[in-house]
Amino acid sequence: MRTLKTLIWVVAVVHILSFVMMLLPFNYFAVMIEPFVTADLPESSMIAYSFRVMMACMGIIGLLLIPMALDPKKYKNMIQIIGCAGILLAVFMFILSTFVYKFGNCWYYADPLFALVFGAGFLGLTKKI
Repeated sequence: MRTLKTLIWVVAVVHILSFVMMLLPFNYFAVMIEPFVTADLPESSMIAYSFRVMMACMGIIGLLLIPMALDPKKYKNMIQIIGCAGILLAVFMFILSTFVYKFGNCWYYADPLFALVFGAGFLGLTKKI
């Protein structure tokens, strides 16, 4: 139970940190990802808007994980659904980065790996409850 709570808290904090990224000017984000990409980000208000909406959604997911971290027994089914969603998200991101966009940089596999680890962890650890 303690391991599950710790894992949920880690995932919640990582997601809540998205609120900080949401508030930064978009050119700061472009500078931060510069070592990982081969081309410059286009100057588009739609890309900046999409980025901010995505960061807000991730932050809200982090806030929703807090009650689950406080009482995993009560939210067991929801934690299992989030675990399945994490695994599906990892598979989707891996397919996109490998086959669709053919990213050569190995840094693009960090996000699918994180989603796979927390998804599998959520599923595996809820079976012990």
